[in-house]
Amino acid sequence: MTNIPVAQAYDLYSPYQYPWMAFNCFILLWITSSAICFCIQGKYKKGTKTIETFTSLDEAKKRNVVTYVVLFFGTAFAFFAQIYGGVDILFKMDDITTPDRVDWMILSIASIMVLYVWEIVYRLTIGWALLVHHVITLLLCQLITAAFFDTGEIVFLRVALLFGFHATTEQLSFVALFVYRLQVCDPKYNGFLFFAAAGQAFLLKSIVTVISLWQYSEAVQDHRGEFAGWVRFWRYAFVPFLLALYGAQIYACRILYLLGCRCRNRSKDHKLTVDEEEGGDDATNEENPTGRQSANLNSDVSMD
Repeated sequence: MTNIPVAQAYDLYSPYQYPWMAFNCFILLWITSSAICFCIQGKYKKGTKTIETFTSLDEAKKRNVVTYVVLFFGTAFAFFAQIYGGVDILFKMDDITTPDRVDWMILSIASIMVLYVWEIVYRLTIGWALLVHHVITLLLCQLITAAFFDTGEIVFLRVALLFGFHATTEQLSFVALFVYRLQVCDPKYNGFLFFAAAGQAFLLKSIVTVISLWQYSEAVQDHRGEFAGWVRFWRYAFVPFLLALYGAQIYACRILYLLGCRCRNRSKDHKLTVDEEEGGDDATNEENPTGRQSANLNSDVSMD
């Protein structure tokens, strides 16, 4: 493992690392979410179907819709910071980078943590799988960045960035959920979005998990040195954290897939209804298997 000068990496007066920046960003997110909700409801007089659907939702679901918008743009920004800052240590696999890129990497990780804390507080209800995912991500980001600033070992920052991809590659999922909740398009196309989001999430999360395990095997090879305590800690804590995070991601992929099935079945039910109207009594006597399957999915899948 190769370390970099931590004095250069951490600057108390850096605009990326101000101690109060997280609090300011949290307040900004809350104001932004309120503004989004206000703007959507302000358009209600125009009478569009999408806006009417939004206003008919209960408060918990309205907040879920707002989180999709905020998280889409917030994670997109974090992804940009992650890519720009991690060019050297992620794609070139170098152990040396510039302080400016370190600043952007830390900003990306901090952005993810602020977004997740805000989401946990802002949502009125949250599923256990999402809560587990967010809590584990927060713990990992905090512990790994602490290990990096304590040791200067660039491998810790590389692993933190890899974990960040679990959070910063969810934009397609947010689009699919937003479209689903507000019924923006035909269920057939919404189902396609869910299937694409599930496939993308499974593929990317699996790749990131494998690469993280590879980096973990390198990070724990050497017990010696001043910071052997961090190495010993991650030797026993890393794999359980990683498996729990990956398990939560796989569960999320399953939810996306089942939501895609639900949308597909709704599209089929709509087509069957049209056929019944055209076919008369003969069509109404046909059994509708997709209706039963859709009902089963309704009892099995959490909406958000």
